Amino acid sequence: MKSKIVIFISIFFLLSCSAQKKQPIEKYNNTSVIKSREDVNNLTEKYFSNYKYDNILVFSISDKWYLFITKNKTLFESFYVKKESDNDYIEKLEVTSNEFKILNKAFNKNIYNKDIVDFHSKKYKFDVAQGNKTYFVLTDKSKIRHAEFSLSVIIDPPPINKKVYYYLVTKLLNRISIDSEGNNTD
Repeated sequence: MKSKIVIFISIFFLLSCSAQKKQPIEKYNNTSVIKSREDVNNLTEKYFSNYKYDNILVFSISDKWYLFITKNKTLFESFYVKKESDNDYIEKLEVTSNEFKILNKAFNKNIYNKDIVDFHSKKYKFDVAQGNKTYFVLTDKSKIRHAEFSLSVIIDPPPINKKVYYYLVTKLLNRISIDSEGNNTD
């Protein structure tokens, strides 16, 4: 367990050290948002179409690693999906009672900007951006998107609540680090 924490902290530290203020970054245009949206829609249809949920939150890194969190009334379920060219990997993750408070905040539709946020957004200003592409969406069972963004892993300020954003990044990076240790890797 300690080695996993050390690996995660090391990865996060390396990424954050390489971030520079206002450095030129790869700009994600709307085609990037559309591709991420299509990937998420396809995975949602493939794995969750017959699943009962009121809302589904998805956070991804590099359109390869996904964290799907569903909410049905007061029940949260979390899934890790690694998108592969020939076969996806899906795993149900534990949701502890310690996560309920942050998940309730994450599913509060009132805290989100209704616009699509990317690096071209005029309303969204950032100081630091570095790392792999991310995608976030909160959708209800009617398929209405209440929040959507495509940015980078290290982003300051994040376009959503900082605690929610850091929770999502940490949960997904922790699971990715397990892959990097040799489990379920390419």
